[in-house]
Amino acid sequence: MNTIEKSLKVERTARYQQLGEINQATKELWFVLHGYGQLSGYFIRHFTPFERDDRCIVAPEALSRFYLAGDGGRVGATWMTKEDRLNEMADYISYLNTLYNYLTSSITHSQSIAVKLLGFSQGVSTVMRWALRGNVAVDRVILWAGSIPPEIDLSSERDRINAMKPIFVVGTEDQFISEEQRNQAAEHFKRHGINCPLMTFEGKHVLHAPTLQKLLG
Repeated sequence: MNTIEKSLKVERTARYQQLGEINQATKELWFVLHGYGQLSGYFIRHFTPFERDDRCIVAPEALSRFYLAGDGGRVGATWMTKEDRLNEMADYISYLNTLYNYLTSSITHSQSIAVKLLGFSQGVSTVMRWALRGNVAVDRVILWAGSIPPEIDLSSERDRINAMKPIFVVGTEDQFISEEQRNQAAEHFKRHGINCPLMTFEGKHVLHAPTLQKLLG
């Protein structure tokens, strides 16, 4: 007897954290996406110093959670794994679209709000897929210590990516990205005609507060 694999879309609850409200004073809406094994409640703490009356910061949490060690203790989340990856990518793009639509439903056409994205580590791939395949118009994207998904054709997407004013951020002691790798990544952008400056800081695979200060102000 042959087993047939099938798929079924289901409704589920997604969790996100928010700093500030969207109102008539709002000029910036930031979506900050965590890395592998992190949770939004902890991740958004990095951004509390940058809360302002004219800024709303939203940290969505990935839909899949797991125990970081064994069968108990600390819990983390992941945007996707290699298993059923196409459906997982479609699911989180749909989730982020829904969140964006929900948050911006009260915005009038006369109100101009800049939408800015920051992805950390695994969140970089998620941010780029959403920015290019979702329904959000992105004014700025920060790619922090992560990589562009392999299926994205930088040459064909060059103009759209350049319009997002991307910047690539990585620590000089990042344990997952060597100096050679970060330089290769910067050269890869340049070779495809993408203006994506490389910003480095003295540190490891972390969100570096002074660098965040330079980027968010």
